[in-house]
Amino acid sequence: AKMLGLREEEVKRPEHEVKYREEIRMIEDSCRKSLRNRYDEVFNIFFSLDEKLNGKIPIDDFVRQLVGMLPVGIEVKQVRRFARYLDKQQTGFIDYESFLDNYCITERRHAADRVERERVSNDDDVYPASA
Repeated sequence: AKMLGLREEEVKRPEHEVKYREEIRMIEDSCRKSLRNRYDEVFNIFFSLDEKLNGKIPIDDFVRQLVGMLPVGIEVKQVRRFARYLDKQQTGFIDYESFLDNYCITERRHAADRVERERVSNDDDVYPASA
């Protein structure tokens, strides 16, 4: 590494990035499995913490609640890193409706998606693409 003019931490960085991505993927998978068909329950918990009624809750509240919903063995620090990953604008808040849409799949949501796809495909019939 020294021959290439790289500092030690620059050489190690990709390995840390790989582990970070694997950890995020693992938490995402756990969320999808643990929260499946629990949309209303999880929404109500997050909504009760939404003081400004703007669809966002503080990261600390999000982490505290999510840790309790995930399997034993997932650490608070892992969930906190996941929360920071979700907070791409670094606001300190989590948009819980977006989180639920991405990680709390429900049968109702699948049905709504199907209806929306059918509506869009029917719109294509009504408004044919211009030649």
